[in-house]
Amino acid sequence: MFKTSAIVILLLGVCHAQPTRIVGGEDADITEVPWQVSLQRSLTDFHFCGGTILSSKWILTAGHCMDSDPSPTDIQVVVGMTKKSEGGVVHTVKQSIQHPLYSSMIRNSHDMTLLELNEPIEFNERAQPVRIPTDDETLPVGELATIQGWGRLWQDGDSPDQLQKTTLPIWEPEACASPWSFPLNYFVGPDAPFICAAWDNAMPNTCNGDSGGALTYSGIQYGVVSFGMGCVNPAYPKVFTNVYNLRGFIYDNTDLLN
Repeated sequence: MFKTSAIVILLLGVCHAQPTRIVGGEDADITEVPWQVSLQRSLTDFHFCGGTILSSKWILTAGHCMDSDPSPTDIQVVVGMTKKSEGGVVHTVKQSIQHPLYSSMIRNSHDMTLLELNEPIEFNERAQPVRIPTDDETLPVGELATIQGWGRLWQDGDSPDQLQKTTLPIWEPEACASPWSFPLNYFVGPDAPFICAAWDNAMPNTCNGDSGGALTYSGIQYGVVSFGMGCVNPAYPKVFTNVYNLRGFIYDNTDLLN
C-alpha cells in the first residue's frame, strides 16, 4: 500500500496482548510530543505502557495496559520525561475507567482506559494536553501520523532510555480489515473500534512497551496503540483504537467538553 522512502526510516512494532515499544525510531524530546506519558509500576519505576494527557487530571491509555494489574494504586504516571534515567514529574492515580465494551478476547476491541490523577498536571513546554478529533476532523487516511514511546527497539530486544518517535501512514479501513480477517464493521462505519497504520514492509513499526501511546496527526489523537502480530510483520498492519469513533466515552467520563 505504501512504500518507505530512502530516508532513514523509523521503526515501531506492537505485539498483541503485550505492552509495546518503538522499533527503528529516532531520538525524540518530550517537547516535541508533550502529551506523551509513561505508565510505570510504583514500586520499581518499570515502564510498561504509554499514555497521553487529555487534561490536567485525565490520561488516556489502552485498556489492555491495565489487564494484568488493574489497581490504580500500583501504577504511577510520569509526565515531562524524555529519558527514563532522568525521570519526570510523577503523578499517582485516583481511579481507572475501562471502556465498557473492551474485550481482550476479541483482539482488544474498544481498547481504551481512562486514568484520573490525584493531583493536576502543571502544564509547561514538557507537558501539554493532546487534542482529540471533533466531529468534522475525520480520520486523515493516507496521511503520515506520528507515534512515539519507550518500547523495545526490536522483537524481544532492548528498551531505549530515550523517547523514540516515527511516522506511519494511515490505511483505508477496507484494506486494514482484509489481512486480519475481522468482520468489516470492526474497521468500517461510525462504530468501528479499529484503525490501521503501517508501512508495506512493516518498517518502522511499534513493539512491546508502546501500547497506550497516541497516533497523532497535526497534534490530534486519532489512535491508541493497541496490537499487532509481532513487532515487525509485513502481513499484518498495526491496529490502533479508533479515537474518533470512541470519543463519546472520553467526553462522558472526563472533564473534557464536547
